[in-house]
Amino acid sequence: MSTNNRAAVAVFCLLFAFDTAVYCQEKGYAAFLESASFFTESSFPQETGKELQGYERILLERNPELQSQWAMWESSRKKIASVQSLPDPQLTFGHFLEPVQTAVGPQRYRYGLRQMVPWPGKLVVSGDIQKQTAEAAFNEFRSSVEALLLRFRLLYYDAWYLERILESTAKHLSLLENQEEVITVRYRSDAAVHADLIKTEIERIRIEDDLASLQTKRRTLQAEMRLLLNAAEDTDIIIADTLSPTRGIPGREALLESVRLHNPEILIASSLARRSLRRTALARLESFPDFSAGIDIIETGSRLDDAGAPVPGSGTNPVLLSGSVSIPLWIGKNSSRRRSEQFAEISASRTVTAVVNREISAAEKTLNEWEESVRRIALYRDTLLPKSIESVQATEKAYAAGAADFLSLIDALRLKLRIELDVAGSIAAYHKARAAMAALTGRRL
Repeated sequence: MSTNNRAAVAVFCLLFAFDTAVYCQEKGYAAFLESASFFTESSFPQETGKELQGYERILLERNPELQSQWAMWESSRKKIASVQSLPDPQLTFGHFLEPVQTAVGPQRYRYGLRQMVPWPGKLVVSGDIQKQTAEAAFNEFRSSVEALLLRFRLLYYDAWYLERILESTAKHLSLLENQEEVITVRYRSDAAVHADLIKTEIERIRIEDDLASLQTKRRTLQAEMRLLLNAAEDTDIIIADTLSPTRGIPGREALLESVRLHNPEILIASSLARRSLRRTALARLESFPDFSAGIDIIETGSRLDDAGAPVPGSGTNPVLLSGSVSIPLWIGKNSSRRRSEQFAEISASRTVTAVVNREISAAEKTLNEWEESVRRIALYRDTLLPKSIESVQATEKAYAAGAADFLSLIDALRLKLRIELDVAGSIAAYHKARAAMAALTGRRL
């Protein structure tokens, strides 16, 4: 085989090995998502449709940042066994430049094996430190999952709200066009004034401009969602026509307690605080010595006496057992390390308190927004919207009878449109607050 062919085969083998490793990692990531129940029905908010669930599945499977953090967690987890194990033994070899002449023969070579044994407890504590590092890495992965899902859900609910705005505005435009036709007929028969026709045209043009702006916003939201999904530019993200009816809010204290127990950011800070505690313990153990045990064999040649016979013990290889103890002599160095770890422990403890306060504050704010959305839904959907529809119907009759001017009809239509949008906005705010609360608790609500 030529040199070029051998090089080509070598490159192919390297690429194949790399692709195989990547494929195994990707398969492992997908299997982890399945085994961790990210894709079970209970993993998704009950008010979302199949469209959103399908997009969230794609989001978790394709996102490279999540795959990177999952690999980082796997790396930390796999490292636990290594830090808990004894150091590798040392094999030594020595060659005497000049053979050492002994009574039983010349000594030429020396072979040895050494094993270092840390002070009891050091390996256990080192393993605990790595376990907490791995736990923090896993919670960082969970935090990224929650943040990514929340980001997509907020975009999705904004897109749903925008679709409702487009729908209501299009209906409003249709009503205006019908009114414009009626006024045009009445104007030709001298039953309406020219000013009413001009006002209708102005209102229609304004609504058409609003629709054009809303279409631009729609394209922007679609682009942002495609970016998160790593989807093609011509992919149209399907938005559900309706969201399921809103439900009551779980108990405030239960939700706040769930935040304290399951919030990913709090769990990260807690893991790092526990790791800092174990690092302080390890720093104390560094003041104790480590041990080393070994065995050496010296290869000895044969020796003959004056008569040519082997002397007693000729060629016998002596065996030497050895042991050593490290001396933690530099007290200042060890003391400095202990103080450093103690301050790091204090910092980690204060960080936990700060993170808990921050996340509880965010949960309180989200709960207030959630409760406010429930109140607004009840007010606008159940009370104001029926009254606005009644107002439009009464004003249309009054205008047809000449008892109301055209401006009153326009105002009634605008009020109805604004209340319809307030209803849709309140429903979207409800689901956005629910999604934010789910991210804070680390659980589906």
